[in-house]
Amino acid sequence: MHNGFYRKLALTNLIKNSQIYLPYLITCTCTIAMFYIMRFISTNDKLEDMSGGPQLTIILKFGSIVIGIFAAIFLFYSNSFLMKRRKKELGLYNVLGLGKWNLALMLFHENCIVMFGTIAAGLGSGIIASKLMLLLLLKILKTPRWLGFSVSLSSVISTVVLFALLFLLILFYNFMQVRVVNPIELLHGSNQGEKEPKAKWLIAIPSFLALAAGYFIAQWVDSPMDAMGYFLIAVLLVIFGTYGLFTTGSIVLLKFLRSRKRYYYRTKHFITVSGMIYRMKQNAVGLGNICILSTMVLVMISGTVSLYVGQEDVMNTRYPFTIELIARHGSEEVRKELEQITDEELNKVGIDDAATESCLYYTVTADYSDNSIGKAENNDSMKDICIAYFVTAEQHEALTGEKLSLTGSELGIWLNGDALPFDSLSIFGTNCTPVSVERTGIKGLDVNDIYDTFYIVVPDDAAMEQFYQTIRTIEPAADQFTATVGIDSKADSETLDSFYHALGERTADMDEVWVESRSENKVDFMSMYGGLFFVGIFLGSLFLMATVMIIYYKQIFEGHEDKERFRIMQNVGLSRKEIKTTIHSQVLLVFFLPLFTAVIHIAFAFKVITKLLYLLNLTNVSLFLTCTLITIGAFAAIYILVYSLTAKSYYKIVQ
Repeated sequence: MHNGFYRKLALTNLIKNSQIYLPYLITCTCTIAMFYIMRFISTNDKLEDMSGGPQLTIILKFGSIVIGIFAAIFLFYSNSFLMKRRKKELGLYNVLGLGKWNLALMLFHENCIVMFGTIAAGLGSGIIASKLMLLLLLKILKTPRWLGFSVSLSSVISTVVLFALLFLLILFYNFMQVRVVNPIELLHGSNQGEKEPKAKWLIAIPSFLALAAGYFIAQWVDSPMDAMGYFLIAVLLVIFGTYGLFTTGSIVLLKFLRSRKRYYYRTKHFITVSGMIYRMKQNAVGLGNICILSTMVLVMISGTVSLYVGQEDVMNTRYPFTIELIARHGSEEVRKELEQITDEELNKVGIDDAATESCLYYTVTADYSDNSIGKAENNDSMKDICIAYFVTAEQHEALTGEKLSLTGSELGIWLNGDALPFDSLSIFGTNCTPVSVERTGIKGLDVNDIYDTFYIVVPDDAAMEQFYQTIRTIEPAADQFTATVGIDSKADSETLDSFYHALGERTADMDEVWVESRSENKVDFMSMYGGLFFVGIFLGSLFLMATVMIIYYKQIFEGHEDKERFRIMQNVGLSRKEIKTTIHSQVLLVFFLPLFTAVIHIAFAFKVITKLLYLLNLTNVSLFLTCTLITIGAFAAIYILVYSLTAKSYYKIVQ
């Protein structure tokens, strides 16, 4: 047989199996296009030159790595679907005279057609859409658009190399599948798994415990630093528990129901439970994949959307003043000098609505445990870390209007804005009696939820100096005093920019003094959160596409398997309506179980995700909740729509 025969046979097979191959080809094409686009944007030279470009480039390169890893997993997974469906066909070819070498050559030509076709189509689509996606990114970043059209040769090469390698590995896997089985196994390969599954308690129980442990960690975490350390552990436990419960837990539950004779030996329950046992055996891994992918889509989109929408909240959290002067080596003289510079420059630029607030405080990073603040030890988990801010009673009154009359060992204490959990407190060996303070005088401390935050009011300058010397003796590397002047104004951006640059020029020669501007740093934040939003939507779309394809394959394969069950149930006396109702209820339960489970995962993960968002300066929990609920609603609507459309193919096959 010459190569023309194999090419023709391969092309004929792909056309005849278009019902299962067409979605696969479309998904491969889209994945290749998305990888090229992400690589094209992340390697764009002009991106590096824009403000915030380096951070954005890192985010986009991370996105391209995720797409590459996901493509490898998903292509192998999709190929396993296709091979399972085609084993009977390959077995028939083998019986009719095609040897395993001939089958291998046929698969080789099929793989070449798919590889060259999808890579060409994917690159073509990616090149055409890359400019549009770049413009979309610039629109999100609110950055002036770039003109011109270009093709990234390095991105083309990396895309071709990656996906050619993946297709070659898939071809090798398919060769091994054909090589190790005999014709009879191939003929019955699509029906493998029809044996009744066993109830594996040794897997079901650990899976349940893993899922429970993951949920417990998500609820137990209180600080953002703990969340960062334990989140991955919780995710891995939930993934293991999800797959375990879908593959074994569902079988255990169904067999338990079957053992309850009063429940099982009723017509409706008998058919439903028996059918579901086989459905879960065949669909468990796929349903677990749908559940995990759905959870990833919900988390990624809700998180990145809330960060993008809540940028103003993030900016206000990170930069509490419109413009702020900060002197790291502060003193009362430095504070007064900064005040004078501020007043002079405000008059020069003509800003007359400015509200200024100056402060001199001492801050130290320490360990906090057992009602004691002490020297910070080497604490890799950062669990007991706290930050303490010291101000005098006079400074506190000037900042808040609250007058404190402190006597003896009394100190005013504010801790995270909560009621004080102690009656006495030791600060670097000095015992004190805490007096509750209504609110902090340093703007922005009340929204910090990363570490335990102490705001400590001492009676006078002498007490402040004593604490400073005591702490410096125990902790020589402790910080100096900090002097700040914060300015809030509603002046136009041009005037504020002039004021900001004027302050920078006046303080350029001062020791460790810098100026922060909310508007000046907004571009960097926009690049970071806009990039996260772009990548989140991009990857969310990719995962959603994979979810849709798995659902479609499930419907097609379910249809072919239920066709025979449909005929058998008719032969034993069930009406067509009863059969359709029974199968419809089973299919609904099987396909909507992953969505229901994904929503449960999100509910338990909500707390730990909010803690992680604190690390990105997003403290607006209600905003994240709103974005999460909207995302769940939109995803559920898409999920139902996809199910409705694919169900038509299912019922067409069955009937």
